Amino acid sequence: TQTQLQTYHRLLQSRGLASRVVGLLDLGHNPEFARAGERPGQLTDAFLDRLQVEPVRNTRLVKISFRSRNPELAAKAANTLAEEAIAQQLDEKKAAGRYATGFLATQVNDAR
Repeated sequence: TQTQLQTYHRLLQSRGLASRVVGLLDLGHNPEFARAGERPGQLTDAFLDRLQVEPVRNTRLVKISFRSRNPELAAKAANTLAEEAIAQQLDEKKAAGRYATGFLATQVNDAR
C-alpha cells in the first residue's frame, strides 16, 4: 500500500501529467505564465513550481494545491490535475484489460 501511495504521489507530480494539464488549461496564453518563456518545457516547469502535492497523514489521500494570483485558476489547475491523473489511470487499466483479453484469446485459439 505504501508503495502504491508513493507511486500516485509521484504520478501527480510528473512532467507528463503536468504537461497535459498545461495544454488543457491553455496556460501558454495565460498572462500569469507569460514569463515562463518559449523554450520547450519551461511552461511545464513553471506549472510544477506552483504545484504542491502532500499526503494526508494516516489516510490514503493527498492534498493538491496550486499557487496562483487567480483563485479560479488555482482551483481549476488542482482539479484538472486530479481529474487527468484519474483518467490516465483508467486508460492504463483499460489498455491492460485489452491486452489481457487479446493474450487470452490467442491462448484459447492455440489450445484448440
